[in-house]
Amino acid sequence: MENNAIHPLCPEREFFGRRREIDYICSRATEPHKLLPGMFLAGKRWVGKTEVLRRVYQWLFWNQAGIAPIYYQFKSGTLTEDFAGEYILETVKQCLAFIKRDSQVINANPTLNELEKMLMDVDLSVAAELVSNYKEAKSGGDYAAALKNAVRAPHILSHQWNIPVFLILDDTDRIAGKGYSREWSAIVEECGNLLRHDSFSFLMAGATRRILPGEALNGAVEIIELAGLEEELATSLMVELCRHNSTQYDREILAIAARKLEGNPMYLKSVVWSASKMRKGLLSLKDFADVYAHTLIDGNLGFSLNAAVSLETLHDLKVLNLYASADQENSVEEVSTKLKCDPDVVKRTVDRLISFGLLEKNLGAIAWTGGNVVKDFVGYVYGTRVAGKTPEEIKTQIVSKELKEGFSVKGEKVEGKIKAEIIDVLTAFSGQMAHAALFRNPIQASQSKDSLYQPGLDEKENDAILLPQVVGCFGSTRWEKNESGMPIVIANGFQNDRYDAAHEVFWMVGIKESTSPVTADEATDFIRRSTLLQRHFKPATPVRWVVGTEGFANDALHKLAGEGVYTTDTEQLGMLKNVLEHRDTIVPPACINVTSSNQEFDVVLPMSPRAELVAARAAEEIGAGMGFDDDAVSRIKAALVEACINAFEHCKIKGSKVYLRFVVSDDKLVVQVQNKGALFDRMPAPGSLAEPASGLPHKRGWGMELMKGLMDEVRLETLSSGARIVLVKYLPGKGEKRE
Repeated sequence: MENNAIHPLCPEREFFGRRREIDYICSRATEPHKLLPGMFLAGKRWVGKTEVLRRVYQWLFWNQAGIAPIYYQFKSGTLTEDFAGEYILETVKQCLAFIKRDSQVINANPTLNELEKMLMDVDLSVAAELVSNYKEAKSGGDYAAALKNAVRAPHILSHQWNIPVFLILDDTDRIAGKGYSREWSAIVEECGNLLRHDSFSFLMAGATRRILPGEALNGAVEIIELAGLEEELATSLMVELCRHNSTQYDREILAIAARKLEGNPMYLKSVVWSASKMRKGLLSLKDFADVYAHTLIDGNLGFSLNAAVSLETLHDLKVLNLYASADQENSVEEVSTKLKCDPDVVKRTVDRLISFGLLEKNLGAIAWTGGNVVKDFVGYVYGTRVAGKTPEEIKTQIVSKELKEGFSVKGEKVEGKIKAEIIDVLTAFSGQMAHAALFRNPIQASQSKDSLYQPGLDEKENDAILLPQVVGCFGSTRWEKNESGMPIVIANGFQNDRYDAAHEVFWMVGIKESTSPVTADEATDFIRRSTLLQRHFKPATPVRWVVGTEGFANDALHKLAGEGVYTTDTEQLGMLKNVLEHRDTIVPPACINVTSSNQEFDVVLPMSPRAELVAARAAEEIGAGMGFDDDAVSRIKAALVEACINAFEHCKIKGSKVYLRFVVSDDKLVVQVQNKGALFDRMPAPGSLAEPASGLPHKRGWGMELMKGLMDEVRLETLSSGARIVLVKYLPGKGEKRE
């Protein structure tokens, strides 16, 4: 697109995340029958509105022939008497270029006289007459006629040439900005009249929608909001900029910077450019804080904001700073009282700041909408011009604040990540059967000899849980004022596809994101808070669940188990996500008393990441229930994981599964692992690999020899449809344990 650009475009490597908006606008522009004639692209300054509009124009010019695009950008420095001439020149030359399919007509920048001659040479008398009439009205001093003739040009050309026009007006909020006289009201009125014609459709863009009078933007326009780039896209953009500018970076620091800079492409570029100019990397919070303070005060960001936030008097600055630093909305009367000045003067200032997109009025109350970066800039300007502080003092304050906020954000991101993960899991609940092992941390067998904890809600044959159909998730903060402790997420849903009060279900999920297990005190606190939430919502079926990323202390498990609370650690959560994602039937023998002999349990593993961990969990449950000690259980788990991975790697049938059978007897545990494909790894030559150490191994690749070192017996069986490996572990003092 850069090679045939008609208007300047940013390089493709710096263009991120707007393709969806561009494709949608282009499809709307070329619709034969439009429900709404126009669109308005609304967004803060520098979020990329101009880039979107120019790329829309570019696509419409080169990729279709049914509608003529016309692009005009309002400019801050344009005099009112020059507007009409610029506007008619752009309109006519772009229409001519589109008809001729020749962008050189635009890039050559012809004068009106040159354009008039070009039109006569190709016998486009209608367009030539438009130019002639404008020149005649201007030379006669009839500015109103010249303006009307110019602004109505798209309508006339569309009507006379029978070619629909798509008018693109950029930076419409600048009409009300500084530098325009009251004569601009005539321009606004004419533009409003033009856009009410049904002969063409249009796209406008601005930081504020309150520009044109009448009905042009009242119910007849589709509003498209353009916010800053999402954090991941903004981070990727900064990574690309850092690489291009040979600036060292840490991706986590760039993510914090992207959040602070609100995903605004201009802010992101300014920070990276400043870092490059300062020959400083973005490897730490301190690096980012230093670069940000520099570019905000002495660099490109400060220069751009100084031009955009145009203030006429110290009074304007005081009003703006009051709104920027306030944590609530303020009316004009409240501001005039605080600043001890005339309400009419405050109102004029407020109206001007609203036109800049820095404030927003809602039912008489006015609030700051300029964003965090502009707030910092306003604080700097106010501090140096009104409060008497030096630039170095302000820089120090900014760096200190960014370090504190960045440090806090790092913690929030970790906590927010696991919370978002839990919400994704909950919203994936849709009436599936899940396994109790995924909602229960096992209590040590020595502490519960007779049976393991058996959660009782909606379980089938004691090994599966019927999940509800979740309709929505939300946090508990609103109903828990002044409460601390682990955050709680509430999921609302229905059971058994019955949408009535009797089958309504509330899952209350506590989340412990920490480097330490859930403690007994935290378990008690969750039980108390969840009980209060249960009283508030009064669900027919309440379910309580605690997710501890580092597991649970034994006393916490006992306490939660006694209250019927589900418990899940990070490993189990990963398994649950895989089950929900792949929708495979995995039936581990979890939560079943295996103290009696001659029992068999089947497990079916899908070919998906970490599926072998489900088998390991099942082995842990069974081994502990049979009375194996921790070391023996660890060996069984490690051997089984190796066998499962081996089975997946050597399976010939794409998408096939691995089948496990656990056979429990009085003296031993036998595990059969079967695939449908080639044989498992062949045993290496004797002595080729050393016997592995006891406990869980930290490497793979030892194959059969590894499993032999972990189990008492290992044998390989060839089947007609694949292969089977048999793992045997004897209970201490029983059976024929080999030396």
